[in-house]
Amino acid sequence: GVPDFQQSNAFWEQKQCSYTAANLRAQLPGLSRLEPYFAPGTGGHYANINFILCALLIEALTGEGYADFMRREIFSPLGMQTACVDRKGLEIPHRVKGYEPKNGDLSEIVEAPKAYEWMFGAGDVVGTVDDLYCLNRAIKNKSLISEQSWREILTVSPASRMGLGCTVYEWHGKTRIQHNGGSSGFRTLHVQLPKDDFDLILLSNFGYGNAREVLAETVHKHFYGEVGAFGKGIEMDRGYI
Repeated sequence: GVPDFQQSNAFWEQKQCSYTAANLRAQLPGLSRLEPYFAPGTGGHYANINFILCALLIEALTGEGYADFMRREIFSPLGMQTACVDRKGLEIPHRVKGYEPKNGDLSEIVEAPKAYEWMFGAGDVVGTVDDLYCLNRAIKNKSLISEQSWREILTVSPASRMGLGCTVYEWHGKTRIQHNGGSSGFRTLHVQLPKDDFDLILLSNFGYGNAREVLAETVHKHFYGEVGAFGKGIEMDRGYI
């Protein structure tokens, strides 16, 4: 039930909500005064603030920058060679630009400005499909962290139908583990069907429409046929279907 900065208009009106680590730490006392969405353990609400708090905790507990920690503890051990925490001004060879239809008109496609302000800890990792597949193998093989921790991550809360940082639900009669993302000019999707050893990764630099579910349904149809009922996912990023 942790409230989000975006829940309070005062943060935006006073231009206090700049998503940098230093500014976010300074805003935590104000966040603690906001009403929670619900009592702990009684509901579910996907919000970026949960991931932002994790990044701030990493810095507080380790005494090092979140980006450095991710490189040392996550990316390097898993072989994610090109993955990194993005920031404004970071030079990345062959960086892909994101695109959107201008004013919603598909007849004119324009470059979308990269969103940095609200991404700290909650969508600021960039990389390739190969990088994400390295993470995929870690989840599948229960590596990097303890098996007990993986069980906790992938165990669905009865209050929210979510695990820790992922959704787990029935899809066409199969257990589907998923996390997806969206921002201006980009859409992402990462799906595992653990019982079938079947994985689906989408990194798209076009931020319009419902490419994630269209792709998932198309792939399922061609590999499995029309068997099973379509499952109900979790609304994770409102405004970015």
